Amino acid sequence: MSAHSDHITDHRDAMTLLYMTMVGIDGKQDVRELESARTCLMEWGMSLEDIQNSLSNCQAFYAAGGSTPDALGYLCELIKAGVTEGSRQSVVKDLARIAYADEEVDRSEAILIRVIASELDVDLDELTGN
Repeated sequence: MSAHSDHITDHRDAMTLLYMTMVGIDGKQDVRELESARTCLMEWGMSLEDIQNSLSNCQAFYAAGGSTPDALGYLCELIKAGVTEGSRQSVVKDLARIAYADEEVDRSEAILIRVIASELDVDLDELTGN
């Protein structure tokens, strides 16, 4: 088995990993982005204990040599299997919310949002009204 399938086993773990990736992809871990990620996960019905368990699974994933880029397709498949089409749109909106929590969206954050939207079959133009 691969590192990702050994440690990241459901859509909640996958969302946690993607949300935390968004927090740090710009090279900074801004407390506003961390708080936004926590709030978004809690809005999905995750308790603080659930979030901590998912974070532990994410840490095990990385400790086993996993990387988000290598697992991106797998993570998005878990999300697609675990939530409705409308909820996939909400995941993309959450990522944008996390990225903008520090009042700026840098290039790496914008790219990650586009890639994940594509992987989740979410039309960004439709989502943003363009």
